[in-house]
Amino acid sequence: MSYMFYSMYNLQTLDLSNFDTRSVTDMSLMFSEMSNLTNLILGDNFNTSNVTTMASMFEGMSNLQELDLSNFDTSSVTNMDSMFFDDSKLTKITYSSNFIHNVEATTNMMFYNCQANKPDPSVLPSWEGVTF
Repeated sequence: MSYMFYSMYNLQTLDLSNFDTRSVTDMSLMFSEMSNLTNLILGDNFNTSNVTTMASMFEGMSNLQELDLSNFDTSSVTNMDSMFFDDSKLTKITYSSNFIHNVEATTNMMFYNCQANKPDPSVLPSWEGVTF
């Protein structure tokens, strides 16, 4: 699913609540540069348990203000570089207890030019000491 919706800048709403992503391993740049998107609905079937790369997954989504990742399981992810890069209006991310930082995962520039709340180590202990 890498680059699947890349640069679809005319979309304002995207509903993926019926997507079955159980066997997907690469979601890099999946929603990147969707600069006019204001509503992204991932839903309960958006399964990330087998994904290993989420690099730049949401990069450049400059009009998105909230993002619900409450169903994300990131325990297999090894690359989160630039995941929320340049999401300048994103202020709220909802995380799940399965939003885990794999010790091998890179997080370079994960939140560059993004004011959204970072994973809180008091709630998500695997993020203790991680730099963005």
